[in-house]
Amino acid sequence: MCKPRVVQRLEGLHAALVRAPEDSPIACAVGGGELRLEAVGYERGAARVHVSTATFRPGHVVAITGANGSGKSSLLALVHACARDGRLPLGLRVTNFSAIAIPSADVVQVPQKPYCPQHAAPLAWLAHGARTHTAAGLDTLMPPADAAAQQPEELEDKVGMLGRRLTMWPNANASDYTAWVREMGEEHADYCSTLSGGQLVKLELIRSVFLRRTCPAILLLDETLAPLDPESKATVQRMLRQHCQRSLILVVFHHDGGSLGRRRRQRME
Repeated sequence: MCKPRVVQRLEGLHAALVRAPEDSPIACAVGGGELRLEAVGYERGAARVHVSTATFRPGHVVAITGANGSGKSSLLALVHACARDGRLPLGLRVTNFSAIAIPSADVVQVPQKPYCPQHAAPLAWLAHGARTHTAAGLDTLMPPADAAAQQPEELEDKVGMLGRRLTMWPNANASDYTAWVREMGEEHADYCSTLSGGQLVKLELIRSVFLRRTCPAILLLDETLAPLDPESKATVQRMLRQHCQRSLILVVFHHDGGSLGRRRRQRME
């Protein structure tokens, strides 16, 4: 008797969870001023990648290129795991390992389709994300970390200003953005379902990058700019250049999407 597809998927998930504890966390060194990989191999799905040696320094943008399924996103996941006690996501396996060093544990990854909670006040979600990322990087939030509780107007002003700079709403005026921020202060069943893909990316960039006083030490952009129109993409790139001058940015590109500044390419074969 053929099992229903949902049962097959649940059994597959259970098997993956059972296998997960067998994968030991990777041991990454933190500090030293650069991101360095030496004799690192990993696999995910059909991708089999071996990095003999690679060094990336802060203040640069590195474009990770290659065909679909070549291991680009897996490389970003590997770097992100180093900031989370070496715990690898399901499906990613390290096949050989000599050394991975990251300059700081302040690592933030912004995916193309960010998570957004339901039955929540979006403004509280923005403040929570900024505080979470700030705590990881020992940085200070602008406005202060307790702004949502003590100075909500300061947080609202900051979010409204960033929304205008990013053109969250075309043809909107200052009063429209004030109303938008106030609306986000209320609880919504599924607020992000009302946003386009580009608007959702902009909201996540506000939450995890631009609400902070300084940019994360390592910023991972996994096709993050793909949903943006050309004008919005240019605006985001300009804001990242200004805000992240001292950071290392690793960005997955399938095509030339403009310039974030001094950029080198690392091709995944």
